[in-house]
Amino acid sequence: MTPKIYFEIHFSADGFIQINSNISGIRTYVGTDGKIHFVDGAGADTVLNFSTAPKIINLGTGTSFNVSSYNGYQKFTNSNFFIIPESIGNFSIADTQMGGGSANTTSITLPISKSYNAQNGVLTCSAQLNLSFYVRYSSGSGGSFSKSASVTCRAYLVY
Repeated sequence: MTPKIYFEIHFSADGFIQINSNISGIRTYVGTDGKIHFVDGAGADTVLNFSTAPKIINLGTGTSFNVSSYNGYQKFTNSNFFIIPESIGNFSIADTQMGGGSANTTSITLPISKSYNAQNGVLTCSAQLNLSFYVRYSSGSGGSFSKSASVTCRAYLVY
């Protein structure tokens, strides 16, 4: 049972604020288990575990990450990892492709995939920037083009 703490605030005519609570009936201490305990007047012990805050580990950049050195890696899933695009490879659009015209982007996508193998503790990831655009040539005609570039991934482990 979670202890309930009630506060009442009373305002007097002279603006004095009096706080009345039953908090004096609750005792707190940190147990040998490293957790904070609240004990109410009846002796019920409620535990708050402060050691459950998730750890976030920067695994670096790349496409393959071995996390088998972390305790419990066999229980990790894809949900224990998040991937952030770090840098984009090079691609160029030559002016000869545009024929002196102009280009309008019609689509930009950045699909990111990740896969975790709990047996060997290896996370693999990939990302690719895809651009689609329409080029209007100076002659008035036009055409659609697509370009792609690989993206370096930064991986994080959360557990």
